[in-house]
Amino acid sequence: MRRTKVFFMLALLMLLGKSHAQLSVPGPCPPRVDDGFGVPCHQTAISNLPFDGELLPPGSFIPQPSKYGCFLECSLEEEFEGEISITEPVPVVGSCDEFTTTVCYHASLFNSPPNLNSMRVRLKYSRTFLIPGDANDNNPAVQVWRFLANGNFQQGNVANCQSMSPPNPSGNSPCPLPPCASQLPGGVEPHFYGFIDLMCHEDTNPATGEISTIWRFLLGMTHEVGCISHANFPTLNAQALPATSGARHDDRSYVMVSPSVSTMPFKFHQPPLPLPSIIVTSGLNGALRSSGTLDFPICVGQSDFMGHNLAAVDQMCPCGAATGDFPYYNQSMTPDCNLTVSPPIFDNCVACAGTVISFSTIPLPFSDTLPTGFQQHFIGEWSPGVIGADGTRLFLNLGLISYFDPCRDPQATIVNQFGFHMTRGVTTEYGNTTKRPTLFGAPGQPLELMTDFADHLGDDPMELSSFGNPFTGVTSRSAIVWKFAR
Repeated sequence: MRRTKVFFMLALLMLLGKSHAQLSVPGPCPPRVDDGFGVPCHQTAISNLPFDGELLPPGSFIPQPSKYGCFLECSLEEEFEGEISITEPVPVVGSCDEFTTTVCYHASLFNSPPNLNSMRVRLKYSRTFLIPGDANDNNPAVQVWRFLANGNFQQGNVANCQSMSPPNPSGNSPCPLPPCASQLPGGVEPHFYGFIDLMCHEDTNPATGEISTIWRFLLGMTHEVGCISHANFPTLNAQALPATSGARHDDRSYVMVSPSVSTMPFKFHQPPLPLPSIIVTSGLNGALRSSGTLDFPICVGQSDFMGHNLAAVDQMCPCGAATGDFPYYNQSMTPDCNLTVSPPIFDNCVACAGTVISFSTIPLPFSDTLPTGFQQHFIGEWSPGVIGADGTRLFLNLGLISYFDPCRDPQATIVNQFGFHMTRGVTTEYGNTTKRPTLFGAPGQPLELMTDFADHLGDDPMELSSFGNPFTGVTSRSAIVWKFAR
């Protein structure tokens, strides 16, 4: 693979203009190809992901303008401006679609003890897609790689993660510092989940014709309200806290997003009312990819959904909050693989190796946390003008999914499978813009939205009770990715 030394410029093309300096180096982007996972399940996939740990120089921290928000009872309490940078994804040994990166927050928000200013983040590759280029692009379409991300803040000033912008007033706990910081079992720090989109953009010098490469990113991550992030199930959650704990913050959540610049600011604002139609996801372009278990992280192909439907139910603010906004959209997926009726019904069905099996949400009817088993948490939107018109809306989602995976490599089927999966992910919805994404193999079909989520599994092989099993609260690995699009 060609290894070009490039620097992150850190801003997504569809969101940023040319309003600030850009760092680039000579040379083109990696070849624009699909990811290699579009082969039948059980067949070996040849990953075409360009990230090999040598594409970018180690330790490169180039910050971009970003925002951090504190939410009280689901309404914005205060927001802070700062900068966020990341490092090149480094492959996880033995896996073809898992990587690690460091996310660094440059704002001095947490520079008083315990100095939480960086996260070691696990990335699970989800999909690649194309967005239209701008007038300076060497290619008419620019490739984007989407990763599902999760990680924990780390104590101490990580090298090159010191403040690189003027400090903001910290205000201490509970904003911007979550009350759970330094109060969690085992010494872990607040856990965030979300996504990172990476893209490679080429500029051509009109005078010389030379091509320059610029790497950019889009990021959204959240530390959820206490009844979610600190749900008191120690066998499933490393950050479990009893409801009586003062560190649990049932009324508070925390979000960081990047980029946010004058030409395309990110705006925390009230959730759309009534239920936005984009939350109902049905129709085309759905797939599931399984890489087996963590014991057998086989690089295998993906299986298209035979049909799928994610139905909107209602919206709420969890943890019993009675005031504020209602940015959590409850949804449900009902299994229906009825092949005996005419025409057959294929809602939420996957066919693999001659087996047809369904997946569905698992409701928690006696809980105000996941009453339908799946939620999309509206965060805000990147918008140059009118809210809800031309912007890109951001939702971060979590769910409890029932699914037995027949798509695993035969070697992995002997490993016990749980009947449920704790999932985390993202939805991006695109407004009236000419820069809507398209999938490989579907030219001329710009998408209105994409929803991606993956299971969370214990990552520590020394913890036999959680390794490879449903587990969250610490940096988690993933074996299964669900992808919806419309």
